[in-house]
Amino acid sequence: MEKKDFFISYNKADKAWAKWIAGVLEENGYSIYLQAWDIRPGDDFMMARMNEFLENSMGYISVFSQDFKDSPYCQLELSAALDKHLKDPAYLFLLVRVAKIAPPDLVRTVVYIDLFGADEVTAKKRLLNAVDQKPIPRKLSPFPGDNVGSPFPAPIRNHNLPDSNPHFTGREDILNEMHREFQSGQAVSLRQTIAGLGGVGKTQTAIEYAYRHANDYDVIWWVNAETGLYEAYHAFAQRMKLLPVGESTTEQIVQQVVKEWLDTHGRFLFIFDNVEDFDALRDYLPRNTGQVNGHVLLTTRNRKLNILYAKPVELDVFTENEARDLMLKLLAVNEKAIGNQKILDELNKRLGYLPLALMQAAAYIANTDNNCDCRDYLSLLEQHGLEVLKDEATKPVDYHAIVTTTWEISFGKLSKAAQQLFYLCAYMSPDDIPLDIFVQQSKSLPAPLRDELDSVPTTNKVIQSLTKYALAKRTGGFLSIHRLVQEVVRDSLRSDTTFLDAVFRMMAGAIPCEYGNDRAARDLFRRIAAHAFAIADHFAAVHNDKDSQELAAALFFEVGRGHQDVTCRYHLALSACRRSVAIYEKVLGKEHPSTAAMYNNIGVVYKEQGDYDKALEWHLKALAISEKVLGKEHPDTAGTYNNIAVVYKNQGKYDEALKWYQKALAIKEKVLGKEHPSTAATYNNIAIVYRKQGKYEQALEKYQKALAIREKVLGKEHPDTAATYNNIGEVYRNQGDNEQALVWYHKALPIFEKVLGKEHPSTATTYNNIGEVYRNQGKYEQALEWYQKALAIREKVLGKEHPDTALTYNNIGLVYEEQGKYVEALEWHEKALAIRERVLGKEHPDAAATYNNIAIVYRKQGKYEQALEKYQKALAIREKVLGKEHPDTAMTYNNIANVYDDLDDYEQALEWYHKALAVFETVFGEDHPHTKGVRDNIADTRKRMGDA
Repeated sequence: MEKKDFFISYNKADKAWAKWIAGVLEENGYSIYLQAWDIRPGDDFMMARMNEFLENSMGYISVFSQDFKDSPYCQLELSAALDKHLKDPAYLFLLVRVAKIAPPDLVRTVVYIDLFGADEVTAKKRLLNAVDQKPIPRKLSPFPGDNVGSPFPAPIRNHNLPDSNPHFTGREDILNEMHREFQSGQAVSLRQTIAGLGGVGKTQTAIEYAYRHANDYDVIWWVNAETGLYEAYHAFAQRMKLLPVGESTTEQIVQQVVKEWLDTHGRFLFIFDNVEDFDALRDYLPRNTGQVNGHVLLTTRNRKLNILYAKPVELDVFTENEARDLMLKLLAVNEKAIGNQKILDELNKRLGYLPLALMQAAAYIANTDNNCDCRDYLSLLEQHGLEVLKDEATKPVDYHAIVTTTWEISFGKLSKAAQQLFYLCAYMSPDDIPLDIFVQQSKSLPAPLRDELDSVPTTNKVIQSLTKYALAKRTGGFLSIHRLVQEVVRDSLRSDTTFLDAVFRMMAGAIPCEYGNDRAARDLFRRIAAHAFAIADHFAAVHNDKDSQELAAALFFEVGRGHQDVTCRYHLALSACRRSVAIYEKVLGKEHPSTAAMYNNIGVVYKEQGDYDKALEWHLKALAISEKVLGKEHPDTAGTYNNIAVVYKNQGKYDEALKWYQKALAIKEKVLGKEHPSTAATYNNIAIVYRKQGKYEQALEKYQKALAIREKVLGKEHPDTAATYNNIGEVYRNQGDNEQALVWYHKALPIFEKVLGKEHPSTATTYNNIGEVYRNQGKYEQALEWYQKALAIREKVLGKEHPDTALTYNNIGLVYEEQGKYVEALEWHEKALAIRERVLGKEHPDAAATYNNIAIVYRKQGKYEQALEKYQKALAIREKVLGKEHPDTAMTYNNIANVYDDLDDYEQALEWYHKALAVFETVFGEDHPHTKGVRDNIADTRKRMGDA
């Protein structure tokens, strides 16, 4: 057998590294035995070829990693090579580490070189220096790294990992434990969680694990579980070409295709970083069926989630060695600042080995202007004092105390204005703090910060002073501050409310009072909502006096109102309103009119959510107070009657709705007068009920009463007058008189455009209504033109996730359905459904309406099973939320009957038609178009059965 220079021993997981090492050596004149090149199928590698390679090589190279260390076969090769080296020192024995793994005791004294974390040039230099020979090339494989220090042993085509951290230090036991746990899993996906306090490095540890074990996976995908679940899955589906061309890409479809991929593929690692809400994550996780080898890794602060869901791996503070390694890396650019190892170790111990504290100390030392070294920094620590460390020098110290001391030192180098900005930020939500809000509301802030926010250069100077020592991170126009940092700062300001009061004034002045078509106001609310809530929370906790509590309640209310009107995130609106009402109950009492008003607000939010029972519960609580405290003839009492009527109207209980509207009307006519705008509003509401009942003459009568008041009192160009014109147009459209409907819509439109503007939501509503008329007339191009005008406003002003925007998507889908363009129709309906389910909830009546529309398309396509499935989804929601006697529920009964008619299952069809008929006769009476329509359907079915 030919004599060669080296035999390269490796585990199959490190094959890419081995081939690269072999290629470099052969390019530089060395001859190599390598399993990947020199073993043929059928060879007995362990019993024959390994011994041949050892005997016929003049040196041995081990590609050393955890996989190599864990392999008994690799250990046999290592022992045999070491034995040969000990007998013949001329036989070169070289360990090449491709991962930061301690060698076994057997070879601990052997010199080794490191290739992991190095760029290609450095790696080549280290390897060639170790063997010290001349080149004769054979084959050079591509360098497995990425030429910027990535520890990937081979390029992974399908990954979206953040960049590796060149300063990552320690966590060897944790990383090894994670690897062992993953390797032992039997399920489709072995799930485990890195948990711990903020600031101990959960995210960086997850990134490091992914890079170290990249060869275990064909796909590695990073998901921001707090803000980017859908975006990450959509990007993955696009990367893997999972999305069908030309079809809808709703959230449900993206989830489905990715989960199907996960269920049928192995060698994947999905990392969900910063998991806070497991329920939100549940729909994205792979199913545990089959025998597919994939891994899921979570990072979270929630220890309960670990127990219930996945095996936890807890991160604690650093060990002494890990802390030393980190500081040496961070201060490598300034070796004089390190001093001697003893001082460095003492400093690390003083900082409690907390990674966040260590990094901040290093940032201060590296950036200070007066040549501060570790000894100086330690002296500052001594000067500021850490009493908590005196008696617990050998134990992990409380991180609050450590971080407090570290920041106090850094604060000493900040400008006064930067300190003030930092103190203000401590009371806000930690992420995405908008910097422009401080500039816009600078009059509420203390000097000198107020003065330095006057210009862009001085503002940037303040921010740079704050970020210089890693106290905050700036991303564009936003700051982010670690939660623990904020907590410690707030603790240090317990006896000084100056900054809390200032930031409260700032936010109270910033939060918009009205939205309408003010896009800037809507965008502002989206950026400040979380911060306004946090500030109100701290303000209410610190200030116990009645006036301050009411101020906090008012800010909570504005947050709730904004979420209701702008974001439509009703769970957040409820959270804010509940905080507000809790304060009112405490400081004003449970029978105060302001408390009743908040009860009403909560009821309105529940109504928007489609939770009508809850809405009634809160409105009735408000009513009990109003009737008792204000009396049964007070306008506020009438307002509550009106709110109750709205709920009954939405439930389809029209007689109940009319009863409550009439009670409200009686009060308003008596107390406010028969020509008051509020009286007109009630006439308008009564007319809406008559219109829904199909009582069009009565509806027109009430609309005309409302119109007479509004034209006389408000004028013919008032938006409320225009709204009545619009409503009258609705009656004519419902009657099928499309020409008259257009007349009234075009009376409303110029008023809205002139008074409110061409981008106001009310203007968009009229555009939408005009589109409805053209759709009814079969003028589909004109209908689409008007729908698109409405859509442009709604997407721009309200946003692409607003229910009104979803309504326009829905209407466009209806046009395509009536044109027979079923693919396009489904695409638009799915867009509407995704918004409605995400914003309103999966059991909202609007979601049911979209399921119904999708079912209509499937029926027209002849896909009857799919149509029935979607109708049943709509029916389940409507029966649960609206009840079995709601007209919308009855319409679904009718639609299901239509499908059975198409299938010639006449018995089933008649059963469903009669269920619909019973409801329509009860709710609408004998002469309503819906009632007549079902009777006609029954007659037609009986004819087909041969009964007539």
